[in-house]
Amino acid sequence: MSKYELKLEFLCEVVGYVTVIRIGSSSWGIRVIYPVVEGGYFKGPNFNGKILPFGADWALIRPDKAFELDVRIILETADGALIHTYYNGVNNLTKEQYDAFLAGKPAKDLKIFVTPRFETSHDKYQWLTRIQAVGLGSAEREGDRVKVSYSWYVLTA
Repeated sequence: MSKYELKLEFLCEVVGYVTVIRIGSSSWGIRVIYPVVEGGYFKGPNFNGKILPFGADWALIRPDKAFELDVRIILETADGALIHTYYNGVNNLTKEQYDAFLAGKPAKDLKIFVTPRFETSHDKYQWLTRIQAVGLGSAEREGDRVKVSYSWYVLTA
């Protein structure tokens, strides 16, 4: 057992908008791509700005009812810095959520766990490249798009 205790420090709230491209079944599961089409925003105590309408989540719904995320997006801070942001996540689906995905419908009450990392050349935001973040989010259908909302935290000890 470690002598350290993990703590969470709030980083930011993130809201983005995606559409759905269902590739379909493959040998690994059901591939669904969620392109960022309208962007979104992020807001926290140390930085805020918008999500550029570029990037996507290359998600995989596995036969064992796990939902894997593989996301790449670009954040633009209010002062113009660009931050390449990428995150993965693995989430267990209930039978109802899995069946909804199989039917091409949105899964209700989906909890999305992620591990964001950051890359930037801007001096002011180099601190982001030296942290490990974690997050919890959800998604909800809004007409032809999906609204994805997260709370991201920095892991500290």
